[in-house]
Amino acid sequence: VEIIGSSVFKDCKALKNVSLSSSLQSMGFNAFHDCLSLAKISIPSSLKVIEAGTFRECSSLSDVLIPSSVKSIKEHAFTGCIVLNEVVISSDAEITKTSFPPGTRVEKQ
Repeated sequence: VEIIGSSVFKDCKALKNVSLSSSLQSMGFNAFHDCLSLAKISIPSSLKVIEAGTFRECSSLSDVLIPSSVKSIKEHAFTGCIVLNEVVISSDAEITKTSFPPGTRVEKQ
């Protein structure tokens, strides 16, 4: 799978685990919005941008692995991920004030 369209998994409240393809090039706006049971996600190194609202309101999401290939994390990408305490991103990744929930520690490496 190279593309996950906008809102494809939106409101899949029972979705707990997702294995993203290493060939994934694009995830659309709100792709996993409101997947309340999703707890962990590992972004493949083939992805360069995390679009707006991609994981918005995934309130169980506590573990996110973001590779250095991701250079842009759009607005509200992780808003509402209330148990997401810390993320590590590339030192040259661009984020907005609303990319992550308030209180999330964002470490650039």
